[in-house]
Amino acid sequence: MSGLAPYLLGCSACTQCEGAAYQLPPFLYAGSSTPTVLVMAQNPGEIKEDWRLDLSKLIDEKTTGETLKTIYDIDFITSHGHKQMTKIFGNTWLTNGKFMYTNAVRCRTKDNAPPSNEMIENCLAWTYQLPIPQIVILMGKIAVKQFCTMVGKSELPLWRTVKLTRSKSKVTYVTTMPHYSAMRSHSDFDDAKRLFEKTLEDAEVVL
Repeated sequence: MSGLAPYLLGCSACTQCEGAAYQLPPFLYAGSSTPTVLVMAQNPGEIKEDWRLDLSKLIDEKTTGETLKTIYDIDFITSHGHKQMTKIFGNTWLTNGKFMYTNAVRCRTKDNAPPSNEMIENCLAWTYQLPIPQIVILMGKIAVKQFCTMVGKSELPLWRTVKLTRSKSKVTYVTTMPHYSAMRSHSDFDDAKRLFEKTLEDAEVVL
């Protein structure tokens, strides 16, 4: 619990957002704590009242509490964002026990401004606490930058899959794609879905 104390107490490490009205208790992750697929996006977006995602509505008789474990289960992703993600990962991506979802930056930025370098660097400490499973999906350049910093690799271009060999028994397939908010057409989502499915095939993973 001590490692999670900053989440429970709130975080004020970034000088630009300390005490600001839009600052939220940082979000660590949702989904499984032992995932097959880690999805990392940028940071929580602007919340409109009709975009709030009620996680309880995703729970059915097959879903355990562990599957939807969060430190704070609101405001980490909008209902709009969740619908966009289902186009790529399928309708049960957040509840099937195979995915962990997180953000490179944990706090929402004012007016949906891009996170500052300070925020990206400060949140890297939380990213180091995450597992690196068999498949990692990085959505957007900020997620790519932070993950590659964490593993000590050069930044990857978008729309790419690479094998990250960590040991003889641990190989991670890292796939990069634009953030869903930057996908403007059906073909963008179709391309992202095909790339994800190809990653599953390469990694010999069935979800």
